[in-house]
Amino acid sequence: MSSLSASILKSSSSGSKIRHTSSDEQSSERALSDIDLKANSSSRLTYFRVALVGEVGSEKNNVRRAYVQLLSNQNNRLKSEKALKGSPFERVDVVDSNVVTVQGFQLELMCAERIADFERIPTMIRCSHLDAIVIFYHISSLRQFESIHQKWVPTVRRLYRSTPFIICATGIEARLPRDVRQLLLRRQLGDVEVDTTTKPPYKPRSQFKKTGSKDPQTFQSLITTKVGQSLATELKASSYCEVSTKTYEGIEDLFGDVLAAIISSQQSKICLTRNRVGRPRPKDACGIM
Repeated sequence: MSSLSASILKSSSSGSKIRHTSSDEQSSERALSDIDLKANSSSRLTYFRVALVGEVGSEKNNVRRAYVQLLSNQNNRLKSEKALKGSPFERVDVVDSNVVTVQGFQLELMCAERIADFERIPTMIRCSHLDAIVIFYHISSLRQFESIHQKWVPTVRRLYRSTPFIICATGIEARLPRDVRQLLLRRQLGDVEVDTTTKPPYKPRSQFKKTGSKDPQTFQSLITTKVGQSLATELKASSYCEVSTKTYEGIEDLFGDVLAAIISSQQSKICLTRNRVGRPRPKDACGIM
């Protein structure tokens, strides 16, 4: 395994991810740039297969839809900026797609809600190879959290020993007060204009955690970021992410970490240098134009 896969715990503004060291980040950027040049030089777009797994209710399908809708909104925003004043602008909204584009690379997303469904993937000729696996759990479900080290990770290591996997927590908007959640959701839906000239009406997530309430009923049933990071470190996951399908927080960072884990893995580097037999290119993709 390449040294690029080594990662350490590092606190960020959101405190929700395990990041690479500075030297590893530079190496990852160089690897991404080198492979990007190879992808641009060829007539076809480089693509990878990623499995989204987790128990029922872990919102893995919602994460995929949220990223697709986020890319669709960015596409429409870019089109509106390029359109001349007075010229007609046609807005195209993409609701869902199984193929997304991240930094010029296509990711074909496959979802599995049960262990039996995930175990059938190696028997499928078209999907016998996976480049990365994302394991989801909801922060309000202890059962889903325990299933990661009890069921999912042992199965992943048995079927895809050299494939990198990422642990992702969903539903992090539940840690915020109800009025803040409603405000962020309304902003995401476009009901509230975002004023960047004034101070935001809520504290950043990092400050909100430090000034946690002493009320025993607050956050009593929610899995904390520290516990999730500890599990990811213990299981030697490539990274740990936290996302919200309601406010879209951390969605882009998740897929960026997925691509970084794929590039860092030695297995994918070998696959990039040879032709992939029996792996047709995905037909549809949703990405930033």
